[in-house]
Amino acid sequence: MAAHAGVPSILAIWMKSQPPHFQKQILDVQNFIKHGWKNLKGHVRYPVIHGEVLIVDSIKCHKRIFGTATPLMETFLAFFGLTNPHLLSDSERALHAAIAEIEHVRNLTRGQFLQIALQAFESSGADR
Repeated sequence: MAAHAGVPSILAIWMKSQPPHFQKQILDVQNFIKHGWKNLKGHVRYPVIHGEVLIVDSIKCHKRIFGTATPLMETFLAFFGLTNPHLLSDSERALHAAIAEIEHVRNLTRGQFLQIALQAFESSGADR
């Protein structure tokens, strides 16, 4: 979808930055998801970061198409950005650097961050 818009895909950028053995692991996961029913006794290791990058890529596509994101999408991007700033745009990176400076935020669990940040995004005007 990003290629059609002439915009680099977050997933493609991230994949190219990974070592070859990790890229193979991701491709194994994708192939298992597509063709796993042929070998139901097979197994693959699934790195959670792969799913997170897929979600971020989907949110970015949604924002390009609709020009907005829901508070939950913004909350996910905010949390993801704290641990993966290299995958964000310059403006997003600046915002997340400022958030990361707040000591309290850096010590929150995912659940705590979700509760606090989602409420903040909802009260700031919902969709952007």
